[in-house]
Amino acid sequence: MDPTYYRYIGKAQSPEGMTASCHLLPYHLMDVAAVGKQVLDAYPKLESDLAGFLELEPSQFRALFLFGLLLHDLGKMTASFQCLFEPMGLVKIDLPEGVSYDGKRGRHDQLGYDVWQAVQKSTQAFVGSPREKQQFRFYLGVFWGHHGKPVRQERTIRDTLRLTPKDTASAEAWIEDCLSLLEDELPKTCWSDKEFSERLKQVSWLLAGLGTYCDWVGSDSDIFTYHDKPVPLNEYWHQTALPAAKRAIAKTEVFEPVSVQPFGGFQSLFGFVPSPLQLYAEKVSVDSSPQLFILEDITGSGKTEAALTLAHRLLAAGAGRGLYLGLPTMATSNAMFDRVSAHYQKMLAGSGGVAPSIVLAHGARDMNDRFREATLGEGGSDQPYQKGEATASLHCNQWLADSRKKALLAPVGVGTVDQVLLAILPKRHQSLRVLGIYGKVLILDEVHAADEYMLALLEHLMALHASQGGSMIMLTATLPHARRQRLMSAWQQALGQSPATLQRTALGDFPLATRVGSEGAQEDRLKCREGTEKRVAVDFIHSESGCVEQLLAAVAQGKCAVWIRNSVDEAISAYHQLRDRMQNPEHCQLFHSRFVLQHRKEREAWVMSHFGKSSAQKDRAGRVLIATQVFQESLDADADVMISDLCLIDDLIQRSGRLHRHFRDRLGNPLSDQPRNREAPRLLVHAPEWDPAPESDWLKQHSPNTQYVYQRPGRIWQTMAYLRDAGEIRLPEASRTMIESVYGESVTFPEALEAVEQEYSGLARASSNQGQFNSLGLEKGYTYESNRGWGEDDVDIGTRLGEESEEVVLVHRAEDGYRPYIDASRHSVELSTVKLSGKRLKGLQMLTEEDREAFVQRHPRAKYARVVDIEVTPYSELEGWGSPVTNSGTDNN
Repeated sequence: MDPTYYRYIGKAQSPEGMTASCHLLPYHLMDVAAVGKQVLDAYPKLESDLAGFLELEPSQFRALFLFGLLLHDLGKMTASFQCLFEPMGLVKIDLPEGVSYDGKRGRHDQLGYDVWQAVQKSTQAFVGSPREKQQFRFYLGVFWGHHGKPVRQERTIRDTLRLTPKDTASAEAWIEDCLSLLEDELPKTCWSDKEFSERLKQVSWLLAGLGTYCDWVGSDSDIFTYHDKPVPLNEYWHQTALPAAKRAIAKTEVFEPVSVQPFGGFQSLFGFVPSPLQLYAEKVSVDSSPQLFILEDITGSGKTEAALTLAHRLLAAGAGRGLYLGLPTMATSNAMFDRVSAHYQKMLAGSGGVAPSIVLAHGARDMNDRFREATLGEGGSDQPYQKGEATASLHCNQWLADSRKKALLAPVGVGTVDQVLLAILPKRHQSLRVLGIYGKVLILDEVHAADEYMLALLEHLMALHASQGGSMIMLTATLPHARRQRLMSAWQQALGQSPATLQRTALGDFPLATRVGSEGAQEDRLKCREGTEKRVAVDFIHSESGCVEQLLAAVAQGKCAVWIRNSVDEAISAYHQLRDRMQNPEHCQLFHSRFVLQHRKEREAWVMSHFGKSSAQKDRAGRVLIATQVFQESLDADADVMISDLCLIDDLIQRSGRLHRHFRDRLGNPLSDQPRNREAPRLLVHAPEWDPAPESDWLKQHSPNTQYVYQRPGRIWQTMAYLRDAGEIRLPEASRTMIESVYGESVTFPEALEAVEQEYSGLARASSNQGQFNSLGLEKGYTYESNRGWGEDDVDIGTRLGEESEEVVLVHRAEDGYRPYIDASRHSVELSTVKLSGKRLKGLQMLTEEDREAFVQRHPRAKYARVVDIEVTPYSELEGWGSPVTNSGTDNN
């Protein structure tokens, strides 16, 4: 007689074309375990790393891992879960009267705990003591939490008829048969070992990600077709599950074979002589241990190429098998994507002559036909068990539909730093992010831009990544000493080292490269790249009308000019002021982040055509750009004349980097060498009238939006004070001096601004504390108790505490229903998408449920975005998404 566990159904609602009406639970459990086996076969270093860390033999770890997968859906072996199949007439067990399934009181993942509590005698031989039982239950809980969150290990069905004696007997039989397959290799003596317990907690986050991945892949009904007739487990395992699992993981490309290309030297790979920073990246000692690099240099020094060089050498040394480049925002990042995409095949090679997958995690992620994006395919999908309880395949398809997340799982990914920071926040499927960053060199750009909240999260990320053996490269402009010390100390503490004190603290110690490895910290002062020394004169303008006059004068002189504003709303206002007075208004362009992708791409192309490196006098003459921070962040563009709203010194330095960025003659034509007859660069700063003893509203009276964006009038006053005194931005000689004059610990403020700065400092400390509070207690392991705030995964954390952003698809009504606003033949949904803060969507009328469902049916890529009729929005092709939300707040880019 077949064991009774063959009567339990794992999946039903058979996809079209299948002959079986359901998939028996034992087969699904074996499918998922087969995926786990194939993953370990495909990625032997993963198995050896995990086994070595747990101090187990590889065969012992493999048996333990497969046992967890074989029990991941143990909660489905209950009468209550089987009730779900009663309406389909598929139930194969006797259902007691009154039994029902209530996902709110006891989901099937939670029920796994209840079943295990009832059937522990099977493992009595090696987990007999209370401590051993507790540790083994913790281990299995890692796999019960395969739907994105840890399960609460507390009884949920004590007083309800959800688990019958027949369920218990069937589960006992299943566990005993699994043990008979694995028992010879299962570790039996480690469960009372306290040190093993601590190691298991540390590695549980990665195991949870692996378990979720295996469940997702093993739930693809396109590959794992349904089987509803009992066959011997050994026969199903070898003839069905293992071959299907091999095809399934090949389809996802997550564990595709990747090899590191030989590092042939910087010049041979990039085609030009390395700068001092790039030479450092080529020569500094690297090994396979966890290493942190902090590279400080000015804009245009080649930090990206230096980071790619370091990453290549780290990969070649065995420090990883892929990389992820995290940017502060997704604004204007096409140029960065193109640079990485053009180079990564020189670093990594796939199998069979096929390049490794790269995911460009931005709005145009799959519009670049030059590069193959990771498939990570959406497989066959099952229907939800109940409202609010999705199946594994539905979770998989939803998560992978978002390429921001998919980029973490591909061998090479480019996206926001938010996506990696979510690995240490209690968000659904954070463990997949842990899996995604495992074995990767993380390159984080613009680290100086992180606020206190993000910095606190970054410290936790560093602890996680270092504990997994990963390496990080941080790119930054000049860092204040205190911040560099904080980052260096965080890494050393993660490695179990005593934090070292900074040695290079002189104002002249710039550019600077800091390396923190197993042997301690090393700081190297570097020379500046020849030709990047820069002196920019600074003058002030105190009215918007004065700024407009300066721009009109630049147009009359045949120059190209840019005004960088601190908020979108101010940019829109300046755009109209200037455009109304220009003889050729089409020569004036507005550029900010609140355009749909199509219009963003058009504006990026316009900027690169008229302000790009190869632009000539005929392209540049008389062109004016009104922009926000997007202009300074990624585009390789420059202006003859620049006006900037007053902002913090580090932002002003970065903005000035786009003034006379490239070598040109006096007319603006490109040159290959330093010009000798071009006017010296001059930065005009739009600022309040100088006041040596300002009132507390000194900045707010001049620009409420600047006050809202920066919230630091004291630091901005110090920025203006320094520039009035120095009269210039001088790079690199004064880089450290400028930063410390504004951010140094000894800086003082005028009395009225001191209170505002103290208030901000209090808010900053609160933000840092909030970051610490929000972060997972990694030391507790993958348990619900690691953080009581487990939530969903449908919003970004943003660059400021509390900032949320969502993707919005704009549509218009046509005769046959709603269509994307940009009605293109390809990528119409993506091209019609704009990313907005949640506050801008409040009170906005969305499509009716009926209209939305009809639109998504025709355009599935919009399934997980907001969909809005453009007629009810403040959007226009000329301005983008305009209109401030309130008088007290605005978006700043």
